Amino acid sequence: MNEKTGTWTLSLLLALLLASVPAAAADLGPNQHPIPELKVNESIETIAISGELSVQPELGVTAEGAFGIPFGSIVVHTADRTTLVFDSDGNHLFSISDERSTKIPTPAGVEKPCTWVNQIPSGSRAHYCGNTTFVFGAVGEPILTVIDEHPKPVEDLISINITSPGEGEDIWIDAVPPHITVAGEVHAPLGVRSVSILSGTEEIRCGNGTTFACSVPVSAGENTITIQVRDNRRCLVEKTVNVTVHIGQPPPPSVTVSGVVTDREGSPVPGFGPAVGVLSLMGALLIFPGRKRR
Repeated sequence: MNEKTGTWTLSLLLALLLASVPAAAADLGPNQHPIPELKVNESIETIAISGELSVQPELGVTAEGAFGIPFGSIVVHTADRTTLVFDSDGNHLFSISDERSTKIPTPAGVEKPCTWVNQIPSGSRAHYCGNTTFVFGAVGEPILTVIDEHPKPVEDLISINITSPGEGEDIWIDAVPPHITVAGEVHAPLGVRSVSILSGTEEIRCGNGTTFACSVPVSAGENTITIQVRDNRRCLVEKTVNVTVHIGQPPPPSVTVSGVVTDREGSPVPGFGPAVGVLSLMGALLIFPGRKRR
């Protein structure tokens, strides 16, 4: 804690900060504050700074040596080691070189360019999802968004494999109210926080394991079922499956049989055309001979 400025220093590694973020931070919802289109101005000169980025009304170097950026700023760390700073409307304010800027120690004891360390007001909450960190103020207003465009390992991604039911499957149900079992597997390297299944207006909590199988309510006709998975950093991924539900017993399976009517010698019987029938797997054979056209 910096007593003079009343701020926290935030390392964008976030290991220390996120460990103490209360669950209520997830309710703030980054989806409620979509990121605007970011308008890069190529004519802005790339500079170097010697102090961490500080969210405050003053822009540029402050008396404390930090580099002030406005509330609501969007900070983008590009793959070419440049940090771009935008205002809350997506207007390009600064381009800062990570390599030329001063290296400073983070709370984790690792030296990072000062462009990767931020001061935020006390009482702020961080929400991490994928390569984006959303920081909200005490009353839920967005005060900082940080996007890391450096390539991430594929294994950091959440994946959902729905093993049952199959996509487009026809399901017959003779029980009331109708339910089906939705089952599958989850791959989440950061750990599974929750699995939820949405069907119509119903939401079914399905634990927090790497496998799931839950009974889900459905209705007659077409149904879209959505599986939602959150990992331990509250990143949300979802996958849907569509099924058609029929109420009642399914009809017995059958196959169509076709041929011609012949006598004992194998010659076609005069007056009859090709014969068509339906063979039920229950054992009945129904033949509907057609009369030969003259």
